[in-house]
Amino acid sequence: MENKLKFPNELDLQKAIIETCKKEGGFGDKIQDKFVKGKCDIWLKLPENGPIVFIEVKINENVKEIVKPKFSIPQLEYMDELHEHGVATLAICFATRKIIDRLVTYYRICPPAELKRKWETNNVITYSIDQYLIYADLKYVIHRLREFYK
Repeated sequence: MENKLKFPNELDLQKAIIETCKKEGGFGDKIQDKFVKGKCDIWLKLPENGPIVFIEVKINENVKEIVKPKFSIPQLEYMDELHEHGVATLAICFATRKIIDRLVTYYRICPPAELKRKWETNNVITYSIDQYLIYADLKYVIHRLREFYK
């Protein structure tokens, strides 16, 4: 059985995350300001009186042991600036990996301080696939985001 992401690209995944958040009692929308370089993809008002969180969404396909989510310098700077001003900001990084004859999807919730530290150390952001969680569904990801701020 595969747990493949059923979204062909980041835009469709962003929309699905927003819709799942709404179904769980939260709210959200796509950020479409073309004049702000590096802006996050979406914002969510998390369920259960959770905070508003600005989120960058990344997908890496066909990874082996190492995952390298790609962030531009303006994206990292924007997330860091939001974080420095007390605005909740995260990245959700998804990765797919073939194990024997099935595709397994993983995800990781990445705070901006972690991304900044990795970038400043190596000028690249890398994770071992072991640092990711196995993906079940977006509802669970929304609840993990909520737990992040409890």
